[in-house]
Amino acid sequence: MNSGATRERRRHERTKLVTFCPVRFIHDGEERQGFMRDLSTHGAGFVIEHSENELRLKNGEILAYTVKTPYGEGGCKVRTMWARAVDGRYLWGGEFVEISGNSRDPLRALMDSPF
Repeated sequence: MNSGATRERRRHERTKLVTFCPVRFIHDGEERQGFMRDLSTHGAGFVIEHSENELRLKNGEILAYTVKTPYGEGGCKVRTMWARAVDGRYLWGGEFVEISGNSRDPLRALMDSPF
């Protein structure tokens, strides 16, 4: 994760992804699709385009995600820490509450990669 690492108000360094990582998750019984925009060893940031059925996440809400990485599909559970609408997009970030510790897991491999 050496591409564009930045230090912000977060407790952990995050990296804006230079590779496209689509995500799928279910919220209020509806499957949603977006993408992961940044990643750290403790959490991730996501974005989705606004739709007719606008997404409204609550802080503390835990969702299960399927993430497509250059290494394959991986899964994780993330607790929503913040969410807001910005310029026709919905952005949110959260901390991992469940993620594989196996270095072969596609999401874990992405964390350890130069992407």
